[in-house]
Amino acid sequence: MQDSGLFDAPDAAVSLTVKCTDPLVAVITVRNLGLVGLPAGVEAALYRLDMGNEVELTTVMTTQALLPGQSEVFEYPLAMDQGTSDDLYLARILIDPDNPTFNECKDDNNETPPTDVLCVG
Repeated sequence: MQDSGLFDAPDAAVSLTVKCTDPLVAVITVRNLGLVGLPAGVEAALYRLDMGNEVELTTVMTTQALLPGQSEVFEYPLAMDQGTSDDLYLARILIDPDNPTFNECKDDNNETPPTDVLCVG
């Protein structure tokens, strides 16, 4: 969360969890941690890590403006060929550096660390 001040801005952040269901379900959350609204249309992509390479599985886009503290959640069922409980996944906010649709106060939370699936049984 940013400090309040003259240069208040939105802060798009992404998180990722994977539900142990059949099929597995990736849960991507886009959140605004800033002090100003984040416009609709923020894109995030889900990747599977395959031997160090990123394989894009899907892209999601927020459907509404997110006020400070608000989030939008997306669920993406993983088809059998898109991963198993042994795979690692990550999510990333996508921003076109040549045509950004918003300026944010922080960009070190635009990508999740590699996330594994901890399914028992």
